[in-house]
Amino acid sequence: MTDDVNVSYSFQLAGNTWPNSTAAQPRTDRRTFAYADCEQVTINDSTMLLINRQTRRKMVVTRDVGNALTHCTNFETLADHTDALCATIPLLRDQHKNVLQVLQSARDAGVLADAEQITLRLNSPPSDSNPAPTRVFIITCDRPLAIERLLTSMLTGCTLTQHEQLFLIDDSRLASNAQLNRRHVAAFNQSSPQAMLYVGAEAAATLLYELVEELPTHESSLRFLLDRIRWADQPTYGLSRNVCLLLSVGYRALVLDDDILCRAIQSPQSKPGMTFSCRDSKEAWFYAAETELQRDSVWCDFDPLLRHAEALGKPLAAVADALNGGPLDPASVDHCNGKMLGVLSGDSPVLITQCGSAGDPGTVNSRWVVNLDQESIARLLSSDADEQALPDSQMCWLGYTRTTVALRGVMSQLTGLDNSQLLPPFAPILRGEDDLFATMTAYLHPASAVLNYNWAVPHLPVDDRSAARVLRPYTGSVSLSTLAAYLRGKIDIHNQASVECRLAALAGEIRAMGECPGAAVLSGCEVELAISRATVVRTLEGCLAADRHTTHHGWQHFIKGYLTEAQAALTAPSTFENGALPEWMGSAQDAALAFADALHAWPLIRSHSIDIAARLIASRKLLP
Repeated sequence: MTDDVNVSYSFQLAGNTWPNSTAAQPRTDRRTFAYADCEQVTINDSTMLLINRQTRRKMVVTRDVGNALTHCTNFETLADHTDALCATIPLLRDQHKNVLQVLQSARDAGVLADAEQITLRLNSPPSDSNPAPTRVFIITCDRPLAIERLLTSMLTGCTLTQHEQLFLIDDSRLASNAQLNRRHVAAFNQSSPQAMLYVGAEAAATLLYELVEELPTHESSLRFLLDRIRWADQPTYGLSRNVCLLLSVGYRALVLDDDILCRAIQSPQSKPGMTFSCRDSKEAWFYAAETELQRDSVWCDFDPLLRHAEALGKPLAAVADALNGGPLDPASVDHCNGKMLGVLSGDSPVLITQCGSAGDPGTVNSRWVVNLDQESIARLLSSDADEQALPDSQMCWLGYTRTTVALRGVMSQLTGLDNSQLLPPFAPILRGEDDLFATMTAYLHPASAVLNYNWAVPHLPVDDRSAARVLRPYTGSVSLSTLAAYLRGKIDIHNQASVECRLAALAGEIRAMGECPGAAVLSGCEVELAISRATVVRTLEGCLAADRHTTHHGWQHFIKGYLTEAQAALTAPSTFENGALPEWMGSAQDAALAFADALHAWPLIRSHSIDIAARLIASRKLLP
């Protein structure tokens, strides 16, 4: 019965009231369990009620038991959980038999999720699903050399007729570059069995003008999201992506950066099957030069665009069956996070697909390497004989070695977006727009899945990226990622309301920031910055502990210097002293209000863009 209440008053950590039982237990049970998605309700100072949110099973435990169970986050055997608890909590040392008995009681009470039940739910036959057609978008800005190279790779390695439409979204600021891009598209169309449409400044302005004509009361929101003139000379990364979204409403969109090749490179250590991860678990291999990367690369024999389309927009059970070579078995979720898997089901839609990057990692500096696993860091340190300097990390294979399902995306150089679902708009300017978009998508669709493939596309910038090799002092300053981090804390995985309702709630969260007094916003910024900086400090302290025996002096110098900077930033006085508001504060609050209004108007904007996009395409004005 789902409303049974079990009682366990064991685990008296405050005093050792148990017999001293240290005998090893036979390890014949290989089933795995994880602490379920449970609500902890305090009864009194010593006891609490655990309620499994999925099954509504209940268990009364001591507070110590409840706290200890929160350490059992991943699917492991009860024996392995016992070992971990006894090693982690000093007062449980030498209490293996009693700890195991309590875990068995928690399993029987239903507050530990069973991997067999989880995989049964993940394999549950999904409702019939016919994914929408795909449209392909290339986003570019003043890189005609990259566009020529990318288009050539698409002609030689892709079955382009499988897509309903191809687009080049050109945000170039130099007229000469825009003209070159238009010519490259025209030349491409001479050879391609599927014509590509050119969406430059004039076409984007037409889209905006017609939307304003039909939705005059939302003109300010439309100009916030789509008007390049409003944003003057600021880089409009998100604005171009909003154009993609409005030209693909009702479709699945495959979005390409301009400086990639549309080919796929295997992971250096590809692993079969698929797994689930609630953290960024990419791995990396490093190369001294592009020629070395090319020499060691194993090219895949499939079309990367079609491979994205094979999963994008489909229910998770169907995707898992195809990629796993059959239904998932309980071992598929070993070591995976229990709470994450409690969110997913066989009907969970794959709204975002991503892949790795081979070449330039696309980062602004080398600090990203501290978040890698120890094996990747060891490969970095062995990639350069000079142990006095930090090895160059700007030429690598970076991605997943096994196809991995996550709840939140990070956006890759080739990304699939199921825009037949209600996706949010991008913030039109500033970096971090991809982080914010991925977070807002998770806010709107908390039970959706992100699929990360275990292969990469070549990412070979044609512009100068030498600045990424220069480490400027760490500050952890405010950015769109700061807003994304704040909103991640607001995601409610139990919210079963409609996506439209959640979009209204998301707009309300952002509007509240715009309506807050400036001092309150600054306090919120300080808190979010402190959380971010504290995470960096913990990561670096972990790196020091793991690498205390390394002889690579360049790495040690890098980690210690980075840690010193992060600690200083964490404990520094308020960024905004003496109550004086910075110049950007007024504009940031105005932007928050404008973005909130745009989110409210977004469903209507999407709806009206369908006919406008169809007219633009049918008019043939987008042909170069």
